[in-house]
Amino acid sequence: SSGINAEYGVGEGTLPSISIVKPVTCTKKNQPVIQFSRLLLGQSQSKPLVIENTGNIPTRILVEMHVPDTSFTLYAPDETLDMITEGVVDKPASAYGYFLPGLTPIRRPVTLELHAKEKVTFEVVCRSIHISKLNAEIKIIVEDNRFEDSTILVVGERYEDDITLDNVRGS
Repeated sequence: SSGINAEYGVGEGTLPSISIVKPVTCTKKNQPVIQFSRLLLGQSQSKPLVIENTGNIPTRILVEMHVPDTSFTLYAPDETLDMITEGVVDKPASAYGYFLPGLTPIRRPVTLELHAKEKVTFEVVCRSIHISKLNAEIKIIVEDNRFEDSTILVVGERYEDDITLDNVRGS
């Protein structure tokens, strides 16, 4: 009888993978969080969101912000706009009267393609329009590898100073 001896090797597949470079702060459950300082009513602050394709193949990601009102806005710098392959991008003039030179508001989901080891940067802006604590989420969905999906928490607080006048004398 003739015996056939065959070996079958299983190759390693390459899946898209990303890393959240900024923010570096995480919750106790290891979820990235963009934490804004307490802002006086009428103030604003900006923080970066940086995503890197850590894999060896091009990666398509969907980025969308879930926010209850206009206190938080996701903005794309000009170089990031060039990377967007799908999605509607608002003109800067439509940013609820809040214009930032060189930044375009992203109000709907957008898809970007990142080459291997390439990074993309967004700016998250917190505007203090009313007194409250606010939470929002930025979802990053990695095409062809749902295990790499990420949700970034966005947290801010707005307050108003009370002013007390002492020793005011009437006339």
